[in-house]
Amino acid sequence: GVRQAGRGHLALGTGSGRDGGGSVAAENILLVDIEGVDFEGVRTTRFGFYDGVLYLVQARLRSMLRDDASNPTQLDETGMKKLEQSLRAKYGPPTSILKDMYAGKTPNVYLWKFASDELVLTTNPMSSTLVLVHRPSKKKADLYTKELCARERAKGVSCW
Repeated sequence: GVRQAGRGHLALGTGSGRDGGGSVAAENILLVDIEGVDFEGVRTTRFGFYDGVLYLVQARLRSMLRDDASNPTQLDETGMKKLEQSLRAKYGPPTSILKDMYAGKTPNVYLWKFASDELVLTTNPMSSTLVLVHRPSKKKADLYTKELCARERAKGVSCW
């Protein structure tokens, strides 16, 4: 009952990673969007693989981007609050509660740390996400992208 909605290599610079519009493609990082899965109640999820190993599970919950306007996973404030409550019931209180630049008066970033994984719920009007990462693998992927961008910038290619 699941369906692949898209796939591509992580884009460094511009582009989405699926649209082939990025300045630089990180060939060792594959992103696969799947519809019909259940990631904490969210049905459309992106899976990230570094060197063929899963290191990232991400769901976009709300976005102001035009291409997301009809996204069935868009959550309103009530949906966000229910998701936060569900995560608290399942995993206990967050390890950390923070504020990003869109937070306003109340915190809006909830972090649960586990042995080698972390789950982050970010709720803001611009772009809300739920992300599960394997920290050691993400560290390797981040080092790879940093080194790749440094090589590309040395050639005069835009990369970040």
